[in-house]
Amino acid sequence: MYRSLRPSRLGHAAVVRAACVVASIAPVFLPAEEALGQRVDRGAFRLYLNGMEAGTEEFEIQWRGEGDDQRATATGVVAMRDGPTLVTTLVTQGRTLVVRSYRALHFEGPDTLAVTLERAGSRFDALTQGPGGEEVREYRAPLSTVILDEGVAHHYFVLGALLQDRLSYLHVLSPVSQKEASAEADATPETIQVDGGPIATTRVRLGFGDEERLAWFDGSGRLVRVEAPAEGFSAERVLGIGEAATSWRSGDVSRE
Repeated sequence: MYRSLRPSRLGHAAVVRAACVVASIAPVFLPAEEALGQRVDRGAFRLYLNGMEAGTEEFEIQWRGEGDDQRATATGVVAMRDGPTLVTTLVTQGRTLVVRSYRALHFEGPDTLAVTLERAGSRFDALTQGPGGEEVREYRAPLSTVILDEGVAHHYFVLGALLQDRLSYLHVLSPVSQKEASAEADATPETIQVDGGPIATTRVRLGFGDEERLAWFDGSGRLVRVEAPAEGFSAERVLGIGEAATSWRSGDVSRE
């Protein structure tokens, strides 16, 4: 739901703030023994557009707390060749990975786009700040909501919950592009080639009418491949990075 639009105050100050945010997430890319919290997954993806390698993505996911108070913080940096850079931080709560908040900074040339999303009961309050102004929106916030911003591979780690609770329908938000949709999900076993070798995986498919998005998880629950055919986007995990990390899965989960 659109609520207001006003002139943006982004400019030099916003760029400085953005740089501070980027600096603030740097600790998540430290070795495990130096990072705060419990690291559960860390790695990198090669990103492809229309079959051509187009960029890289580095990410790390950490857990804090226990039980229903347990929180996962997933942070990533997407860097496209001759293109934009996107820095994201997603926070979920509990073993069911309920979205609590999301931050995204999109850098392209001299322009910066900043997106903030916060859960407020049964809705999300979103603020977008960019060269064209500031915009406030509301989105529905069912517990089945997942954040899947376009061109970001590691966000799909949340779909691994489908392997545990067999959730069939999801509410999908893409805050940077301001899109939302309902998707039907299913999971099937499949052997694929990743980094030159065969891997037994479970494929999770999200159906959006005539379109689909796909994510593959290996036997330990690691996300190893993502495809969004309608966008010409695919991502393949670089094996050997983050191999010591444990799976985010920790027993059976369910969503209300």
